[in-house]
Amino acid sequence: MTGQTMKSACDILIFGSMGDIAPLVAECLRRHGLTVDEMSFPQETLRDEAGYRRELRKKLEGCAPRVIMPVGCQIAAARCRDIIPSGTVLAAEDAGKIELLDSKTACARLAGGLGIPQPRIYSNADEVENYPVIFKKDGSFGGRGVRKPACREALDNIIAHESAPYLIEEYVEGEDYSIDVLRCDGSMRYGCYRSLASTGLGPSSSRQMLDNDDPLSREMVLHAEAILNEISYQGICGMDFRLDARTGRLLFLEANPRFTGGLASQIDAGFELPWLLLQKSLSL
Repeated sequence: MTGQTMKSACDILIFGSMGDIAPLVAECLRRHGLTVDEMSFPQETLRDEAGYRRELRKKLEGCAPRVIMPVGCQIAAARCRDIIPSGTVLAAEDAGKIELLDSKTACARLAGGLGIPQPRIYSNADEVENYPVIFKKDGSFGGRGVRKPACREALDNIIAHESAPYLIEEYVEGEDYSIDVLRCDGSMRYGCYRSLASTGLGPSSSRQMLDNDDPLSREMVLHAEAILNEISYQGICGMDFRLDARTGRLLFLEANPRFTGGLASQIDAGFELPWLLLQKSLSL
């Protein structure tokens, strides 16, 4: 057709990148007979949001997906809602709710207000009595921006080179546990696991799935439900916890409002988050 570009149709456009997450999402959806188009984009999208919008707009000029399913940074995708064609569904929550959960400081305040146990949080370096501590940049994910200074000098050096907001948190020895959730219309689907060979500074190398009736699973569900219900969040979210080796208490660490590094383990266990998110997004 002269002067016009014929768009290719696909069921799902996966936009973004987070290691091997996008291929896992695509493979899961293709197993259900869906046509999937993928478009990579660097993980640190908030540093080039204009570029993110430009590339997404360009991609949409050539294809007409039923659903756009972002991986990696969902905030940038949610902020692009205004350029999504009217016939296409964006499988992401409101940007403000994603930002709240993604913010280490804001989410810690939210959890604290709900009475959910956490490691001690320090207002400044002068409050720290014991080292090491955990330092988290406010918008860090995938372990980026998370550090473990072993002394006051190391912490002061990090603070001198990082802008606020950030979180300074007590370091707690223990085992790491996580829950991945799909919350839809007040109900939750979830899968829980224990992290193996975890460094405490990013994704673990392997995971052991937990039964949903395991006591730690039930406790993670209660805390995740309280946090997501408080802001009426709809969609996918992972949450990380640590079982304190000293006290046996389960402590909330952070929320990750996106597909997480545990996705492969969840899919292998039959908890197909991409497929469930698609069904939720299309109200199937």
